[in-house]
Amino acid sequence: MAPGHGDGGAMRYGGNVFGMGVEEKQMPSGVVCEALEDFNASQFYKSTPRLVAALMTEKGATDVYNKFVKEVMSKKKGMGTFNFKGVQKVVQSFGNQFEQTGLAVVLCNRRASAGGQSVTFVRWIEYVDLSQQQDYTPEESYDPALEPCCTCSLM
Repeated sequence: MAPGHGDGGAMRYGGNVFGMGVEEKQMPSGVVCEALEDFNASQFYKSTPRLVAALMTEKGATDVYNKFVKEVMSKKKGMGTFNFKGVQKVVQSFGNQFEQTGLAVVLCNRRASAGGQSVTFVRWIEYVDLSQQQDYTPEESYDPALEPCCTCSLM
């Protein structure tokens, strides 16, 4: 399974081309996730992880989710990348709509080793069922300081 992809129960990141050194964050009960990949933005639009779709259906949040996805996609830049500061604004602007369905939505990011001296920048969204996780805040909540600098972006 490629980093970031799966059913929405875990986020995988880091590692080298041989799959060695991959880290995995298992989502706690009541939390599901969805990767936002640079250079593969269409994956977010075309493919909803199974557990994310199930949670949206259970909470009656499918319409909000579909509008959210379209708005996140409006922050796509050239070559299939995202403007993540813009994505964070979308996440914040949809907070109340998701909350009305009993969910919270959080953009997360992290720098991860990709083997050797290579670093990857990983972003994902966590959807939180507030009936199960009222006080949950991911350690990886979006931090703009963890975004790549111009030099890192060109490497």
